[in-house]
Amino acid sequence: MLPSDIQGKRILYTVLNWGLGHASRSIPLIKQLFGQGNEICIASDGLALSLLRAEVPSLKSYALPQLNIHYKRNSMALNMVTQLPHLMNHFRSDIKALDELQQEWNADIIISDHRYGTVHKNCYNIFLGHQLSILNPDFNPNKMASVTNARLINKFDEVWVPDHKSQMLSGKLSTNAAIKKPIQFIGPLSRFEKVVAVEKIYDALTVLSGPEPKRTVLERQIIDQMKVANGRFALVKGVDQTDAINIPNIDFFGIETTERLQKLFHQSKRFIGRAGYSTIMDLTVLGIPSLLIPTTGQTEQMYLSEYLKGNQFQFCTEANLNLKQSY
Repeated sequence: MLPSDIQGKRILYTVLNWGLGHASRSIPLIKQLFGQGNEICIASDGLALSLLRAEVPSLKSYALPQLNIHYKRNSMALNMVTQLPHLMNHFRSDIKALDELQQEWNADIIISDHRYGTVHKNCYNIFLGHQLSILNPDFNPNKMASVTNARLINKFDEVWVPDHKSQMLSGKLSTNAAIKKPIQFIGPLSRFEKVVAVEKIYDALTVLSGPEPKRTVLERQIIDQMKVANGRFALVKGVDQTDAINIPNIDFFGIETTERLQKLFHQSKRFIGRAGYSTIMDLTVLGIPSLLIPTTGQTEQMYLSEYLKGNQFQFCTEANLNLKQSY
């Protein structure tokens, strides 16, 4: 089925808390489904849940067990292996929490944005995600990781990929022969709309997201370079802003509403930030020239940066970032 086919149902919509990308891309889909006469309950944790509650405050929401993933090493494989016991415990906690929630909510359909443990035998289960294959550093599908990923996804009844059928944004990421369930390409998801004739007041905008400590590392690197560059910048930290920073040519923001963030994008000549897929979908809609900085060792972002390199998108490594030459 497609999102437009779902009407008059009770939906449990669960979202992975890994940065804010999964939550932000889910907002337009949640609003569409609600507008089609469905009852919707949102379930997530941490900052993702806070964002969803702020954007759709009228909907019932529940807190699921917190993931608290950390990205300390420059290898995705090592990060996942060293945290595997924690990930398995979280997976089991999600299953238990979902069973309790389903007894109360009695959903007809569960839509899970990359939350593998939120699948229930008494529901029709839809997995939402673009990363069906897990790539190794050579940008080829890693067989063992991709098969494991497919095994988890195959517990669902259907897969929704937020991309065009031509896979023009996700490329080989959204291909995995080991997935045996129906796959529907539902089109890119973004909470933003392109607006013309907006005055540009910033030379560049950075929106930070993703697991710690990598988010903070990039924040410090970008601030150090922005404050000595010639230009005016906006930096959205992507976390609750508790510390006051006074740098004359940088305006700082915490977690912004869709309306405010869209305005910041349109007021900026260029975007500088991570190469997360949700960010790429937003940037494609907005049409803003962008410099993507893939997280070191995160093969998905490295692949997307190389795959999409062209007129709108350029990329550089963290080590080669030089804002004096980048905008």
